[in-house]
Formats: sequence, C-alpha cells, structure tokens
Amino acid sequence: MNSISHYKSVIERSLEHLRAMASDEDALSSFNRSHNFMSDFELLHSTISARPEADVFLLAIREYHFSLCALASANYRHAFISLRLFFELSLASIQFSASELKLRLWLANRSDIVWSTLIHEDNGVFGAAFMSAFQPELSNSAKQYSALAQKAYRECSEHVHGNVHTHLPNGTPTGFEKETLAEWASLADTIRLCVIFAFASRFLGSLSPENLNRLEDIFLDSLGTLPAIQAVYR
Repeated sequence: MNSISHYKSVIERSLEHLRAMASDEDALSSFNRSHNFMSDFELLHSTISARPEADVFLLAIREYHFSLCALASANYRHAFISLRLFFELSLASIQFSASELKLRLWLANRSDIVWSTLIHEDNGVFGAAFMSAFQPELSNSAKQYSALAQKAYRECSEHVHGNVHTHLPNGTPTGFEKETLAEWASLADTIRLCVIFAFASRFLGSLSPENLNRLEDIFLDSLGTLPAIQAVYR
C-alpha cells in the first residue's frame, strides 16, 4: 500500500468513528455542547480583540478546534493534548494582558509559557496579587478555581505523558470510546469554567457597558452565583 492509499484508509476509518459517535445520543449531545463552547470563546475574544494579547487567545481557540477535530475522529490522546494547550494559551493570554514585557518575550521566542507560573499562588492568574490588582471582589473564589484548574490540567497531562491507563490493552482496535469522550467533555466543561473566571477576574472592571451586555449570558451561566457577577448584572 502506498502512502496516499494508507492515509486515505486512515481518514475513512476516522469517518467511521465519527458516524459511531453521531449515532450515540449521549455522546453526540456531549460533543455538541463542547462544540458550542467555541462561540463563547470567540465572543470573549471579540471583546478584547484590540488588545495585543488577543492574538494569543485566538491561538488558544484554534487549538480548541483542533481538539474537537481529534475527538470527533477518535484520536483521543491528541484531543487531550490540544485541550491542555488550549488551557495553557488561554491563561497565558490573561497573564500577558498584565505584562506586555512577558508577551513580547514570548512572541520573540525568548520565553516559554510555564504552567506553574500561570497558576502560582501569589503571582499567577488566580493568585492574590493578580486578583487584588484587577478584581478583588472575586478574590474569595480564586482558590476554588485554581484548584479546579490544577486538577483538570493534571488529568489532561496524564494523556500527554502516556500514563498507563490512557492506553488501550494490546490488540484492542482503536475506535469510538464513549467513556473517553465523556471524560474529555467533563474536562472541557471545567476548563471552560476556569477560563471564563480568569477572563472575568482580569477584564470585568474594564469592559465597556456594550461588551458587558454581550457577555451577560456567558458570565451569568458560568459565574452567576458569585456576588461580584450579580452586582454587575442586577
């Protein structure tokens, strides 16, 4: 079999996996819900599109789309890899919004995005200094979302690093796996929530009334129990 024939067969098998997912009502519902998060992320991006770090968030959204494509074709490990990168780039865009120097160094390929820095308990995007500088009213909730973020990142990382439970038993054919899709979708839910909290923590106090109105459904759906969010939309 030549290379083109080989990869045509790979694509055909991916289509078979997609059809299997689409025929499962629960799996399709979870996938559609995760797909619809794209609209939330694009709307968040549109409200900061004039800012220099917005392009980093755009890269994150692209990576989320890659993750969905991998999920749809049952390339599950790659779906988790791209989901983790989406999370890193999203939080990095928040961090860069507070430090143009860090953004410029990263764009010049002179600095890396480091997860432990992003979620540092003092200086990270959920940290005390960051929260007090931009949205102190959300400070009481920051540790909760930091803990959620670290747990979700760790679970994605198990697939990135090839932990034993992420492999199929020898001889097991690859294909649609309802349980793995559900695991990915649950992590996507958590990661979306953490990204929206980080976004609100950074930009809630500086968004125009028009953009606050545009984000009302997203903020109330995700963070509507928080007093600081209720105060904005009462």
